[in-house]
Amino acid sequence: KSLGELEGHEGEIVNLDISADGNRLISTARDNTLRIWNLITGLEMLRIERLWRSEAPVALDPVNGILAVPTQSNDIQIVDVNSGELMAKLTGHDSIITSIAFDAPRDRVATADEDGELRIWSIESGVVQSRSNTSAQSINDMTFDTKGQLVITASNDGSIRKWDVREGTERTDLRIPVNRPVLRILLSPDGKRIVSGLDDGSVRVWSMETGDELESLDGDGIA
Repeated sequence: KSLGELEGHEGEIVNLDISADGNRLISTARDNTLRIWNLITGLEMLRIERLWRSEAPVALDPVNGILAVPTQSNDIQIVDVNSGELMAKLTGHDSIITSIAFDAPRDRVATADEDGELRIWSIESGVVQSRSNTSAQSINDMTFDTKGQLVITASNDGSIRKWDVREGTERTDLRIPVNRPVLRILLSPDGKRIVSGLDDGSVRVWSMETGDELESLDGDGIA
């Protein structure tokens, strides 16, 4: 049963993301707009027009009410969700941004590009806190662990990797060889399980601590 309908986009929807609190929806479409919706009222909260690439990754920090959006020049704009005001611009990547993830409690954001470079930024100062050359074919998705000590990445090289936020180095003892491109990744609220979406449509669940596979679910494809 449909609970409601959000209208406004004039092109095919290419990306959807729901905030961690479940109250906001981010949508991007081939009309090159990004919109944030209030799922309680059904109203559009913010619209960003002339998005340079409809498939560009975006990230929402509902705790601090900010949005991270990449630009054509490979900068990352930090935008206030309520006012649309540009709060900061993070500059340094040399290639297209492929993934963004917030660490809201610690006022940080992680960004990755198609060359496999991973950066951790202080949002307040705009300073890079650590930088890693992951040598991955492309980082498709990533998330911080619950303590903010590791960034977990999913990439086309068929691995799930964990990176020390402070040192910028990989914890190779914690690498999970999936052997297929990993498109999406989530961490369970208790921080004990990693959920991954693969290019063959399957979903696999892994132990965060040991890297053991806990469950595998087959599907018809993950977009």
